[in-house]
Amino acid sequence: MHDDISLMAKRTDNSLMRRKDREVTDREEIAAMIAGMDTIRLAMNAEDGPYIVPLSFGAEEVDGRFIFYMHSAISGRKIELIGLSHSVGFELDKANGLVAGKEACEFSMRYQSVIGTGIARVITDGQEKLHGMRKIMEHYTSRYDWDIPEAVLTHTAIIRLDEEEISAKRY
Repeated sequence: MHDDISLMAKRTDNSLMRRKDREVTDREEIAAMIAGMDTIRLAMNAEDGPYIVPLSFGAEEVDGRFIFYMHSAISGRKIELIGLSHSVGFELDKANGLVAGKEACEFSMRYQSVIGTGIARVITDGQEKLHGMRKIMEHYTSRYDWDIPEAVLTHTAIIRLDEEEISAKRY
């Protein structure tokens, strides 16, 4: 058991990434990768085991850290789990095509992936909710200045995820 705990602790250290030739460390490159991805997967801790859900998102970088915004119904399992533990994991990826090989085990995929951990919370401040919703809209439309009706903000939860650790790979 002790060895398993040591291994888990080591895996959170990005310097132990197995394929260093595929690691992306430049923050601008990571931001560009995130900008081209469609879905974030939010992983939370539940009593019966891990719980992961795909979500639409928007992102920005503030003071050298990524902030992700996601929208949700105002109640449900993910909202309850975030209320119990703000510590979450996240993952984004993009498949860029099959790399064919002559033999079955020689095939591979071109891809980009971003994973990390962070602190998630449901935003209650009206102005911050509006900003979060606009960042989500901006991600998919390249336009920030949307007029978001108050009724939509009232009946929508906006989740803010502040990055603590992040790593990225591409092939």
